[in-house]
Amino acid sequence: MKKIAFYSLISILVFASSCRTKKSVLSTTTSYRSSKLFRKVKKSNIDYTWYSYKSNAKVYFNGTTVGGTVDVRIKKDKVIWMSIRKFGFEVARVLIRPDSVFAVDRLNGKYLAESYEHFKEKYDVPVDFNMMQDILAGNSITKGQKPVSGSRKGKTFKLKTQGKDVGIEYDLDSDFKISNSVFKNKDNQTIELNFSKYKMNNGKEISYLRKYSFPNSINPKYFLHLKIKSIKINKEQKLKFEIPKKYTKM
Repeated sequence: MKKIAFYSLISILVFASSCRTKKSVLSTTTSYRSSKLFRKVKKSNIDYTWYSYKSNAKVYFNGTTVGGTVDVRIKKDKVIWMSIRKFGFEVARVLIRPDSVFAVDRLNGKYLAESYEHFKEKYDVPVDFNMMQDILAGNSITKGQKPVSGSRKGKTFKLKTQGKDVGIEYDLDSDFKISNSVFKNKDNQTIELNFSKYKMNNGKEISYLRKYSFPNSINPKYFLHLKIKSIKINKEQKLKFEIPKKYTKM
């Protein structure tokens, strides 16, 4: 009986020890000051007049994946200009203003010209011009947003903010850099952003590897993956855009 009791005691101690060990490595989620996280996110944003970059890109649209290079140029609050190239040749050019969208498809000799509101409705775009320029610049959306909740799990953080039309959920790493964010508008349309490979530029840590997925990264309807090669901040850029006369409207 003493021998059985001894082995039973050892078994209980081992089991209890293993339970304690497992419990110690599990990360528990605790509340964290959302206002502090919001300040960290806001502080990480780049203040710019001009923002441009060149990148390798992969685009998924209407069931087709296309690879190439993308040149993005932004004049804050005024215009977003993009040029998409394949094998050294430009295949498309895009010009977006706060109230309008223009694009030329050089492969098929077609062009697009319509209001931004119609463009949003037609392609289920869940963000306005101001949000789009910040997203493409790698900035978080803070204007009009208020912190709602914050939490910490291990060395990572989660922040939820809410604005008039859009709510955002941020995943932050141990240095408060954004690793993932999900935007949801009042119509429950979503877009997911994934940022990684941060480097110092202009006194800020900026993501050089970005993934944009609509409505999410698991089952995207559209996505844009950017592997950025170079970023220029506050250096004026040319924004030439013309629609050839022979092109037909999409």
